[in-house]
This record gives sequence, structure tokens and C-alpha cells, in this order.
Amino acid sequence: MKNNKNPTDSPAFIKTMNALRRKYLIHLKERVVVLREFLESCESGKFTLEKYEVMVMEVHKLNGSGAIYGYKKISETACILEDALLEKAKPETLITMIRNLLDACAQALSNKEGD
Repeated sequence: MKNNKNPTDSPAFIKTMNALRRKYLIHLKERVVVLREFLESCESGKFTLEKYEVMVMEVHKLNGSGAIYGYKKISETACILEDALLEKAKPETLITMIRNLLDACAQALSNKEGD
């Protein structure tokens, strides 16, 4: 007879995911710092190609990882920002997108639960 139990319902899986989610939130705080710095550089007009490239990498990571850990809004807003970055959008265009991603990150950090 086949076991129809979902392995994601097991206490061991839930405990592991909770531990991974806590670790993700620690790293998310670090990424928020990078996002804020990029936002400031966009607002001040002092952003460089190096900052732009770092931002593409950071946003790509958030795009891929958010939903995995239960933070779908992070992935959704990061995806929009990543597309704009890859299309070489102007800094003034990116400002609202960065703020939206920062809001999604703040919500995840305050809730500490998936959305």
C-alpha cells in the first residue's frame, strides 16, 4: 500500500524549514542594507556601474529565493526590479521598484512568517 502522506507535513521538515527561514531572514537584513544604499545612490544621482552590477546580483538572489522560503512578495517585487535593471532602466525609474522591494522585505522581517 502506498503512503499518501505529504513529506512537507512532517514535523522534521517543518522544523528544518523554520530553521532555514530564520537563517534567510538574517541574510535578508544584510541585503536590505545593500538595497538602501542603492536607493540612496539612485536618489542622489551618484550611482556607478559597479553599484548597478552588484544590485543586479542581489536582486536576482532575492527573486529566486523569496518564494522558496515562503516570501512570495519578495520574489514578485524582485522580479520586476530585476527586469528593469536588465533593461538598463534609469535610476529615477528604479526608485519606486526599490522601495516596493524594501517594503516586501520589511514585511517579511516584521512577520517572520511566509506570505
